[in-house]
Amino acid sequence: MARNDAQTLDHPTTLSELESALPPGSVITDPASMDAYRWDRANDPDAGVPLAVIRVSSTEEVQAVIRYAAATGTPIVPRGAGSGLSGGSTAVQGGIVLSMDRMKSITIDPVTRTAVAGPGALNAEVKAAASAQGLWYPPDPSSYEICSIGGNVATNAGGLCCVKYGVTTDYVLGMTVVLSDARVVKLGGARLKDVAGLSLTKLFVGSEGTLGIITEVLLRLIPAQRPPTTLVASFPTLNSATDAVLAITRSMRPSMLEFMDNVTINAVEDLTRMGLDRGAAAMLIAQSDEPAGHAAVEIGLIEDICNQNSATECYSTDDPEEGEAFIVARRMAIPAVEKLGALLLEDVGVPVPCLGDLVTGIATISANRDVTIAVIAHAGDGNTHPLILLDPTDEAQQERAHVAYGEVMDLAIRLGGTITGEHGVGRLKRPWLAEYLGPDVLELNHRIKNALDPQASSIPGPYSNTTGHTDVDADRHPHHRRHDQLRDRGARHRPRDRGGREGGRERVGNSGRSRPGPRGLRPRRRHHAAQRGDQSAQGEHGLLDASTERARSRRAVGGSRARYRQPAHQRARRRAPRLRRRARGRPRRGRWPSARGCPDRRRRAGSPRR
Repeated sequence: MARNDAQTLDHPTTLSELESALPPGSVITDPASMDAYRWDRANDPDAGVPLAVIRVSSTEEVQAVIRYAAATGTPIVPRGAGSGLSGGSTAVQGGIVLSMDRMKSITIDPVTRTAVAGPGALNAEVKAAASAQGLWYPPDPSSYEICSIGGNVATNAGGLCCVKYGVTTDYVLGMTVVLSDARVVKLGGARLKDVAGLSLTKLFVGSEGTLGIITEVLLRLIPAQRPPTTLVASFPTLNSATDAVLAITRSMRPSMLEFMDNVTINAVEDLTRMGLDRGAAAMLIAQSDEPAGHAAVEIGLIEDICNQNSATECYSTDDPEEGEAFIVARRMAIPAVEKLGALLLEDVGVPVPCLGDLVTGIATISANRDVTIAVIAHAGDGNTHPLILLDPTDEAQQERAHVAYGEVMDLAIRLGGTITGEHGVGRLKRPWLAEYLGPDVLELNHRIKNALDPQASSIPGPYSNTTGHTDVDADRHPHHRRHDQLRDRGARHRPRDRGGREGGRERVGNSGRSRPGPRGLRPRRRHHAAQRGDQSAQGEHGLLDASTERARSRRAVGGSRARYRQPAHQRARRRAPRLRRRARGRPRRGRWPSARGCPDRRRRAGSPRR
């Protein structure tokens, strides 16, 4: 680290002093370059223009930034890979975006079966490093190839395997945290049992960066997963699919149990051409990674349950590559639906017995409000991701979509569910936090936040009970209870931005161009400037062109397992032709292979034939 003098490093009071205390190139102030760091994948239209973006590479550098922020009252927004879906890393006006993308170190200890990772390390990179030692890091969000460990810890991310293996907090043994007063604390350690003191490690997991800045994480690893056996089943109705989910989870614990509705199936089929059943109301993807022989038995039992619940087609395979192609299709669901238009993303979850009521209730909301809502779900644990499509050119449709957004959240709460299962509260769901938690629990959250961040402005977030720099005023949030007003009186309101101007549009500089305001969300941006072709954010600040970035990513994550070497959409396109070749002779186009058309794949007795 470059230091002009110790006093400047310990107590920088101006941005120039802070810049001189950090390595060259760490501080970005050019507006065009900072633009790549203003949004995460939620693309919050209220994103501010930061004072600076600071790319740190050590705990000491984080301390220096925290001291500067405390001395000047400047808010800090920590940022990992920018792949979040709730607006948690959205830039604050006049604040600092603290980018952790340079802190990518990974060390594997095969003896203790642990990994020490920097917050900027990608989930896929940790998986690959663990795989090279015959180990496995289970948490696997659908965006595992582009999301960071720091972001996963901040939101307690789940994923496709969490129905059996749990979520991020189940694999965090310890961490290093810089508090709002710049003190460094080390929590936990490489111990499987430790009940001395309060469980502070668990407190920081899921805190969305509001209690302190995590600069290192100690992760638990487990022996490598056995090759899974995969089942794909299509259903004629939503109820038959959710009834099958309930019957499966009542009697067994598959390693994966995923749900896609008709809108999602068709969007994924448009992108991959894998031969998915476009007429199915819903599709389940299940996996079992039990030992050889046992997996086939478990998948057979799951298939029997699906057939008992009116499945129109069931297809199973023990070919890892073929099974992975179906999993890739599920991981591509959000990008596939995103191609249909701008999105409002939900992350509601309910107890598994209420999954059917939630899914059918969302379908009712979709019909009543005349908006398209695609639903994907980690069905085995009740966590759903309704994706509400927006038409940026149709103000009336946007009004209906925002009403539906609130109604889905209200429905989940009525069913005893949560407003967010794994994406975090961020900025987009903050208006519903008080109603969901209740006044006593909300006040307890505020006490904890104030105890660790007394200024309450250094590290803003959804648990701050002040306004100003800390966050968007909940009462003026574009989604906040507008659905109640519109539902009650059936009126249509002309969109207004936060400044009160009608039309929901604001000027961009002096160019004469305009962009949608809070009531007209823009199509979501990609998570990285290089992927958007933003040339101004490349070069001296370390952002590479897209082809170079992909090559570097492949080298970084190139472990012993091919599944971590290519992006999901490339793997799906590569494998889809094989699925189609195996499906020759199928009785109807769009169906999976039958035993007659695919002699090397067994079809269980009792499966319906066409």
